[in-house]
Amino acid sequence: MVNSENWSLKVLEEPKIILKYLQIGTNLPIWKSLEKYILHDLIFFKAKLILLQERGYPCGVSLIFESNSTLYFGYFKVVNHDDSKIEFLIKKIIEYARNSNIKVVKGPINVPIIIYGWGFMEANSKSNLCATKPVNPPFYIEIFLKNNFQITSREITYEKSPVPYIDPWKLNKYNYAEYKFFNPANKKEFQKYKQDYIKLHAENLPISSRITPNSPKLINNYLDYIFEFGYKSMIIFIKHKPTNEIVASGTFLPEPFRIFPNGKTDCFCIYSWVIDKNYRGKGLAILLYGGSIIQLWKKGVKNAFASTGENNMSVDIIEKVFGGVRTKSHVLLEKKIN
Repeated sequence: MVNSENWSLKVLEEPKIILKYLQIGTNLPIWKSLEKYILHDLIFFKAKLILLQERGYPCGVSLIFESNSTLYFGYFKVVNHDDSKIEFLIKKIIEYARNSNIKVVKGPINVPIIIYGWGFMEANSKSNLCATKPVNPPFYIEIFLKNNFQITSREITYEKSPVPYIDPWKLNKYNYAEYKFFNPANKKEFQKYKQDYIKLHAENLPISSRITPNSPKLINNYLDYIFEFGYKSMIIFIKHKPTNEIVASGTFLPEPFRIFPNGKTDCFCIYSWVIDKNYRGKGLAILLYGGSIIQLWKKGVKNAFASTGENNMSVDIIEKVFGGVRTKSHVLLEKKIN
């Protein structure tokens, strides 16, 4: 029998206070070294935390923030995964949206997603510790579906260790004479190509892949994270020499939960690779991947995972080039508020 008389709710708004309770909402460690990246996004999105208590003790949380007439939720979890508390918290999120005259609820989005990811993990997924891949019992999804949420996106994750070593310049299949592969030397140099990066993503990625709202405004936070835990070779550009245009870009994310004594990682996530529609079929995906792998192998970074939408063309690239084994799937949920 459910006894909700001992339950109470608080809505927290101070980012540093929210941070104290956020670990309840994720299996991924919230380390001191990662807090500044979380605080940046909490402040940027003006996020709030719904804190569920039982007899005054925390027993569940959900982050919420508004953007573009949508209420996003994240870090959704209940201590001991009590289904009655899960349903109670869901209804409170819906109630908050309705009272705020918001018509769409979507999540989970765990900002910053470059570390804490998005989605609920589905059944038959591998639950190893992995940045951007939150773990939860699959029945969370069932309870949301029972409350008339719908699955709007599904992301498939592939893992590979070691990753294949490819030297694209030694392949006979493609001619890269007209292309310049390069990595910005530092954060300052990246700023020269920032608008190219944003434009390339905006014009060539499907709308379904744009999970985080206002992500172009978060780039500098992401950049700081990559340079702290990873290497410059994780940010990639390809320029078409005859036109002097940036026609492809890739981003690898460091895995902060597998760190060398030097503070750097031995694992990475293939986060994005974008190729201008007019330059596809020319082997640029192999150039993006191989050009960075040569550098990363020299640093001992040979383990990786990659994720893509289940109907995305990147699935073929990952399976053929990366050769990963499918290990996880996550879903994004959405509900229209009447």
